[in-house]
Parts: sequence; C-alpha cells; structure tokens
Amino acid sequence: MALSLWNFLCNKLFSWLEIFTKTPYWKSKLAFFTIIYILFTSFPEYQVLVKMDTGGKRLAARLEMIDWIGAHPFEAIPDSVFVGKVLNDGDKSHFKKRIVRPLIPASLHALGLQARHYIIVQFLIGVLFVVFLINLLSKYLSPVASVIATFMFANLFVTKWTFYDFFYHDPLGYLILLIIAFYRSPLLIALGMALGGFVDERTVIGGTAIVLWWYWHESNYQKVPLRALFSIRKYRATWAAMGGIILFVLLRALIQFLLSFKADISMITFQYNSFLMGLTVTYECAWFLLIGVVLAMIANKDWLLLTLYLISALSVIMVGSIVLDHSRSYAYGFVLVLLALVYLYKSESKLSFQHGLTFCAIGCFLFPTYNQISWFLFWMPPIYPKIKVLLTFYGLI
Repeated sequence: MALSLWNFLCNKLFSWLEIFTKTPYWKSKLAFFTIIYILFTSFPEYQVLVKMDTGGKRLAARLEMIDWIGAHPFEAIPDSVFVGKVLNDGDKSHFKKRIVRPLIPASLHALGLQARHYIIVQFLIGVLFVVFLINLLSKYLSPVASVIATFMFANLFVTKWTFYDFFYHDPLGYLILLIIAFYRSPLLIALGMALGGFVDERTVIGGTAIVLWWYWHESNYQKVPLRALFSIRKYRATWAAMGGIILFVLLRALIQFLLSFKADISMITFQYNSFLMGLTVTYECAWFLLIGVVLAMIANKDWLLLTLYLISALSVIMVGSIVLDHSRSYAYGFVLVLLALVYLYKSESKLSFQHGLTFCAIGCFLFPTYNQISWFLFWMPPIYPKIKVLLTFYGLI
C-alpha cells in the first residue's frame, strides 16, 4: 500500500516536472525559485549588520581583521591588533591561520573596498553558485533529475552557506570548484585550483575530487588503467587539475620560505567527539548517494575509480576532522556528491534513479540545516525569526 502510494506520487511529480522542464527559460525559473527558497529557509544573519549587540560588535571586529589582512598579506598578526576587539580565542586562532588566505582581503584592498562591501559580492557568489549548479546538473542528468537534484542541493549546507556566510569566504572556494568542474579548460582549471588555495587551502583538498571528476569523464566513463593518464592530450583537464594542486603547494611553500612565517596550528587536533555529527549534518540524506555510489562501483568492479574516490573522500574527512569548523570543511567535498549523482545516473535505470533521488531530496528537506563548530550545532533558521528579532530590537513589536 505504502509503496503503491509512493509510486503514484512520484509518477505525478515526474510528470509535472516533465511539463515544467519543457517551458521556456525553465533553468532561470528554477534558479529564481531555488534562491528564494534558500533565503526563506535559512535567511542570512543580516540583522547583525545593524543590531550592535555582542554579535554585531563581533562581526564588526571580524570585518576589521579582514581589512587588516588585506593591507598586510602574508604578515603575522601582532597581538596588539586584537586589543579592544570583541573576538574569542577561536576567532584569534582563525585569523592567525588566515594570513595565508589573502586572496579576497588583498583583492578588496587593491580595489579600495572594505570587507563590509564584500557582503554584496557574497550574495552574487551565491547566485552564481546556484546558476552553475543547475547548468552542470542539467548537462549530465535528465531535466527532471536535475530539478530534483537541485532541490536536494538547495537543502544542503554547501549551497545555503554560499548566501549565509559573511566573512569566512568559503563560498568563493565552493564556486571555484564548481566552475572548474563545469568548464574543461586546462588553463582555467589549473589557475582556479591554485588561486582557490589562497581563498582557503581546503579548496585544494576538495580539488582532489576534481582530478577524479575529469579522469572519469576523460575516460569516457569506462574502466581504464591508470597508465592511460600518460596520454596527456586526452587527459588534459585531469593533468591541469593535478598541476593546479602542485602549483599551489609550491607557491605556498615558496611564500612561507621567503617570508619566514608559520600559520597558527594551536587549535588543530582530531575532533574525535564531534566529527561524525559534522559529517551527518553537512550531507544529511545525500549520504545515501555517497554510500550508493560506493556500492555501485563495487558491483561494477570499478576498483580503480573506487580507490581514487575513497582516497579523495578520506582526504576531505581527515582535514575536516582536525579543525573546529566541521561543516565548512566537509562541504568542500561536495564534488563527490556530483560525481555520485552522475555515476548512479549512468549505472541505474532512469526511473529507479529518480525514485532514489527523490527520497534523498525529501530527506534533506526534512533535515534542519546546521553549521557545526566543534561539538556545537548552530541552526541556520528561516526568515521569520530574523525579522522578529529586528522588529523587537527597534521596539516595533
């Protein structure tokens, strides 16, 4: 009975989506709906920009620190800079590490802008992320499946964080990974990977999935031996991704050698009591896809791809488990979810895939979105509580 009802409802949904995806500009409509949906379900903390309580003062202090880094790239931050600012020990450790992530602060400084101006840019990055996501999904999946997958992603931390974040700048790292997964341009891939590392080093860790992504695509989705990689012309995007990673590592080592500085690692330790929860809240029910693709690779005896997939996944998990910001770090592995979607789409029947994807999308919809920092869970609430806070602050209610 329950299965019959599920099939009936899914078939109705698939029929409606078939009609929707045949209408003009359906991708633009989907992008607009997705952005509005994200803003309503996890509205950014815009109230702290005007509500100068402790949270507002802390954000102001954080933005001042970003401006300082922009004016002094790759310089160690003296303790005197922190004096009088509403920053906790975690903030101070974060900014001491951030001196090796100067791309955005230095770019803002060069353009005569301040960190508070980046909030507008941040919103545009979120819009671009959604647009590229829809176009990438529709490039490899059927129109119906791409709509369902977009809705699933709209409920995941990685997509919501592209609008929610104000000063960590992870969304630019996420967008870079998405762009170099979309365009097969060796120069763009190599430069994107190298520059992304100076937004955040975890972009390069997530970039291991880009290497795998292009290796699989340039192998025409066939099982080929690793030695086939020596055909550089055929695997030019794969080599560009690897070259970008190597270029970043060399540039980072050279800069540290020439300037004789060390990033702060005082708060880096394995978070054994919180990493599992971090993995859960970051990918929610998309874990069924991640587990499903591993099982599909085993069933297809795709041992090389499976090995490379697990290496990339473990790299993301290991790096994300030794820092406090679990959700932000684990989200850099979202390309593995994209790879899982495309692999399963090509491995399973169209109807079975859409049923499974619908189940995952509904599960993500029902799962509240959290940002996990160490063992603390921070809910990313909808718009209503934020409006109520502002109205209360100004004495209107």
